[in-house]
Amino acid sequence: MGSGKRYLLQGETYFISLLGHDGNICFFDDACYDRYLTQLTQCLGAFQVQLHSFVLLPNEIHLLMTSATPTGIPGLMKLVSDAYVRYYNNRFERSGTIWKGKFKSSLIKGNDLVLECQKYIELAPVRAGLVSFPGEYWWSAFCINAFGGHGAGVTMHDQYRNFGKHSPNRFQHYRNFIAKTSSETEQHLFEHRLSAGFPLAMQVYGARRVKAVKRCHLHSGLPSRVTEVRAIA
Repeated sequence: MGSGKRYLLQGETYFISLLGHDGNICFFDDACYDRYLTQLTQCLGAFQVQLHSFVLLPNEIHLLMTSATPTGIPGLMKLVSDAYVRYYNNRFERSGTIWKGKFKSSLIKGNDLVLECQKYIELAPVRAGLVSFPGEYWWSAFCINAFGGHGAGVTMHDQYRNFGKHSPNRFQHYRNFIAKTSSETEQHLFEHRLSAGFPLAMQVYGARRVKAVKRCHLHSGLPSRVTEVRAIA
């Protein structure tokens, strides 16, 4: 995973993606999926990280997380990913990494963007053609967020909590939201920015907020790409 120390803004929510090397399979069977997910959820507390959504696909990982410290998410990702590589190599008698470099991180900031990102994550198996409906895929947070079970490694984000507070059935409200088709423009924007590790922000924060994010990242030694903050139309 590399030796350089990375920092992210504490208290902020990030979309995290990690791809398989050369598009190769990272999860061979259910035992592989279970090993990675168990290690991830067991280490969340030690790094002061909250996991809001996830999906493990055969050759990539998407996570939605918030950390209480600048080094929480990077430290967690390095520990869990390195440990999984050792497990995978030992089990299949191979050597070398299985990941395509370091993970990518996109700051998610703005009204309802966390929910849109959760939707993007939990519909990934459908977009990939692995299942017809998100509830059919075992290795994602959809069934937790759509039917309950929070506390077992997955924590409600404040946007999710507020989203359903006036509904008599929060989970049905969330399922209806997931079932509503996103526009093609919105879908392309999400795919472009998240796959590149660019942040997602809303215009409501304005130029002042964008400048503040720039300064925070520059003083934290983060990659220059995070200074490109655009808004969803």
